[in-house]
Amino acid sequence: FFRDAHHPHNLRYQTAWDSLGILWWTQMGAHVWYDSPEFRNNFKTLLTEWVKERRNNPSNVMWGLQNESKLPEAFARECTELIRQLDPTASSQRLVTTCNGGSGTDWDVPQNWTGTYGGNPATYSQDIKRQILVGEYGAWRTLDLHTEGQFVQNGAYSEDRMTQLMEMKVRLAEAAKDSTAGHIMWLFTSHDNPGRVQGGEGYRELDRIGPVNYKGLLTPWEEPLDIYYMYRSNYAPKEKEPMVYIASHTWPARWTTPGKKNGIVVYSNCDEVELFNDVRSQSLGRKKRGGIGTHFTWDDVAIQYNVLYAVGYVNGKEVAKDYIVLHHLPQSPRFNEFDKDAKAITTPQAEYNYLYRVNCGGPDYKDSEGSIWMADRQRTSGATWGSTSWTADFPGMPPYFASQRTTSDPIRGTKDWKLFQSFRYGLDKLQYHFPVKDGEYIVELYFTEPWLGTGGGVDATGWRLFDVAVNDKIVLKDVDIWKEVGHDG
Repeated sequence: FFRDAHHPHNLRYQTAWDSLGILWWTQMGAHVWYDSPEFRNNFKTLLTEWVKERRNNPSNVMWGLQNESKLPEAFARECTELIRQLDPTASSQRLVTTCNGGSGTDWDVPQNWTGTYGGNPATYSQDIKRQILVGEYGAWRTLDLHTEGQFVQNGAYSEDRMTQLMEMKVRLAEAAKDSTAGHIMWLFTSHDNPGRVQGGEGYRELDRIGPVNYKGLLTPWEEPLDIYYMYRSNYAPKEKEPMVYIASHTWPARWTTPGKKNGIVVYSNCDEVELFNDVRSQSLGRKKRGGIGTHFTWDDVAIQYNVLYAVGYVNGKEVAKDYIVLHHLPQSPRFNEFDKDAKAITTPQAEYNYLYRVNCGGPDYKDSEGSIWMADRQRTSGATWGSTSWTADFPGMPPYFASQRTTSDPIRGTKDWKLFQSFRYGLDKLQYHFPVKDGEYIVELYFTEPWLGTGGGVDATGWRLFDVAVNDKIVLKDVDIWKEVGHDG
């Protein structure tokens, strides 16, 4: 079930839903901050176009006059009647709705934010039976913040709390699925939300690049969070998309000393998962999958080394794996297995004088060939080399804010992990400037895919495409890192 939230999406979406057999609830923006005859006439013109473009799509099951609608009731009734005139199935087969507020339509679909905006999430199973369809449920989180233990109603807004709350609601809703139409998680990707004022929903400034709504399974720059893997573990088919994910790849400093540990969580759709404390060695036990809305957990296990390695099995056959490298703990005996396919990819080309080597997003670094890579630096004038990003348009912003991340995952194909574990990301604003004399130059570019495909189970070809331009001329078109090297390659 896909809900346009809260405005009409690109027409390619509805073509996809038709072909995939996914039910679709389309919506039309209907907030009214002011009212006039001109506004109403224009709104009805747009409404007419919206219905005409979507009335023949079989995936379309409901018309929506936005979310928390502010349309005056009489005008909402007028708009509802217009939809009925344009679509004979409206109100009989396709209800005209608002969501969480609004009147003058066939149905005001409720939302259920218990556990986030107050209320008791433990009653969700009864709630969803009574409410029939939940138009929104979700939670706040703070990027990279992790907490030990079970869900706490008034606990810190960590990624773990968010995932635990959503997993609870998945489990309770599935238990009531024969008595309800469903529920819609808000939302898939955190997105721009003009006019929204960020309150205390996230603790980091990175959670308040505004105005953005931060309840997504992915960040605004499309980095999957732990909750994304929780949903995949429950709804991705194990036969075609087996996956296993250790929570969490953004918590490598979880422990500072070896010893007995609790609450090691793995999300997987596999029948069984075995967890190791080394590269396919030092088994911590093999466990069977529970029901939907559950996960694999290891408690009271002896953690000695800096590797957690999980293997997923379907019908007894190994089908997926995931691993993380932990900080502070002793190196595992088989740690060098990660480097068995490493190549000297940064070897300098013979007879060339390298003017600049830059560790994008990272510090000074000496690679395995002895070459020195300079730390990324902000460009301060036309005479200096350096990088610029979207922050250059906003004086006073830190230069690397929301365009620099790191990973602790091993990088396949090289021993120089640290060179690739810090990186920059961005859209058309990310640039590097290098002053050079006129002449011919070779530019070497190195990329890695740190996010897409963690834990297996997806073909991410085409998910992230970008161009590279040198002196405003595109020299690489539709670069697809995943297609070239896969995850962490």
